[in-house]
Amino acid sequence: MNRCLFALCLLSLLAIRETPAAVVASWDFNDGDLLVDQGAGSMSVAFQLNPGLVQTFGTGTTVNALSGVAAGSAFALEAEPDNRANYDIRFAVDMTGLEDLRVSWAWRGDPSWRIGTGKQSTFGWSADGGASFTQRSQTTPPDQYLTVNYVFQGNTDDNNPDVVFQFFQTPGDLTTGEQFLLDNVTFEATSIVAVPEPSVFGWLTGSALAATLLYRRRA
Repeated sequence: MNRCLFALCLLSLLAIRETPAAVVASWDFNDGDLLVDQGAGSMSVAFQLNPGLVQTFGTGTTVNALSGVAAGSAFALEAEPDNRANYDIRFAVDMTGLEDLRVSWAWRGDPSWRIGTGKQSTFGWSADGGASFTQRSQTTPPDQYLTVNYVFQGNTDDNNPDVVFQFFQTPGDLTTGEQFLLDNVTFEATSIVAVPEPSVFGWLTGSALAATLLYRRRA
């Protein structure tokens, strides 16, 4: 009996730990569309000013791909002549019951892109469904596919149903046929673990200790 009580208390204490990260949503674009491929989420693309970008699909990669996902296709924006358009790519996920969001993706740009705003993207995130964004950084996509990671810990995205992640570009200088490629966009998070009240935690600890002492006394 005492052994059972001790084992039960020990298992209860071990259960109070952080759960491993799981995929919330992932896009690999191998089906040639914007629908989420694993998990649940939505993706949208908008163009502003001169709509000189064509939404298409280019050659994908296994960089940052989930296990078993082939290279296949990648989401691509291709420039038309004299393009100075804005693009706004958004991914929306539901973080209800989840925390510690991690966003990762593989991307590349055409190596012939001109240096300037036409080769840079601004990344941002929103906790109010896209009404407002907090900018994280502005950076240039590499000539070859590489992985980018962002980890959000202790932010307002925790336990929030309205998280949106954004890629945005101001007017740039892309020339005809040049591409911005995005692949294997993945959102991961951990389940929020309920921490017991101090009284409950104390009871578990005390019970485990008492069971241990009683077992040793009778041994």
